Amino acid sequence: MPVDAGDGWPGGGADAVPCVLVRIRNESNVRRYYLLDLQDNLFGGVTLVREWGRLGGGGQRRLVFFDERQKAVRAAASLARAKIRRGYRQVAGLPV
Repeated sequence: MPVDAGDGWPGGGADAVPCVLVRIRNESNVRRYYLLDLQDNLFGGVTLVREWGRLGGGGQRRLVFFDERQKAVRAAASLARAKIRRGYRQVAGLPV
């Protein structure tokens, strides 16, 4: 079980839990995923990893760098809430 860093997101490292969201609509053939993960970087900051695409296929990845962990947590939570408003549901990670 990952250790909560006290900011609402599991601690970084190998046991961190990413937030995984999916959107599946069989009638319109929509099967998408969106992944958010926080990783400590070598410069003392935090990297927000955003990955998205079609389930079962290759996706795209974007890295966003933050100096402070709290800013990265707020950005990740905001992105997750926006995806949930668009019909995604969370299947792994901490509740948003």
